[in-house]
Amino acid sequence: MPSSPGARVMVMRLPQAHATRKQDRVTYQIKTARQQSPVAYVGEGKNRLAAVHISDAVRLYRLALAKDQAGARYHAVGEEGVALRDIAEAIGAGLKMPVESITSEEAAEY
Repeated sequence: MPSSPGARVMVMRLPQAHATRKQDRVTYQIKTARQQSPVAYVGEGKNRLAAVHISDAVRLYRLALAKDQAGARYHAVGEEGVALRDIAEAIGAGLKMPVESITSEEAAEY
């Protein structure tokens, strides 16, 4: 990992970050579902979305900086993630809207 003399480079890999009041991607999915109806997922919906709460990501950054190990790599994910179909079904249940699979071609229009 090339760096400037005196620099300490660390790599932090983050998944989707969320907070208690705003979940970014899920918030966007809810908004889109309300506009488009039905709630949709692509294909079988097996793709997974890993996430980290923003306070946990901040804690990880603080720990990494305190450790001060040049060249270290950190991963802010301790799970496999949640299947996109499961997320769509939870949104559908919450909004009392139908949920269906769409093709990747249909996703561009959705």
